[in-house]
Amino acid sequence: MIRRCAALTDIVSLPAELLDLDGPALPGVTAPRPPDEAIPATLMPLRDAVDATQRRLVRAALDACGGNWADAARRLDVDPSNLHKLARRLGLK
Repeated sequence: MIRRCAALTDIVSLPAELLDLDGPALPGVTAPRPPDEAIPATLMPLRDAVDATQRRLVRAALDACGGNWADAARRLDVDPSNLHKLARRLGLK
């Protein structure tokens, strides 16, 4: 039987054992652990954690762009007016 190459519109399926799924681990292989700094020592409300992360990223983008809000917005891939609104909400302006 002649097999043709898959076209761009063909759906290709892979068996589960070829995928990196949450299943039984291979013997002797352990899952990587995130760095300790990625796990907060104490849990906080999700909204506070999101605000803190956004505040940190906005400040970092502004620092990297020399305080230029338009450049920082491009770097963060957000609309400049939305960045200004976010900065006001986060208390950065």
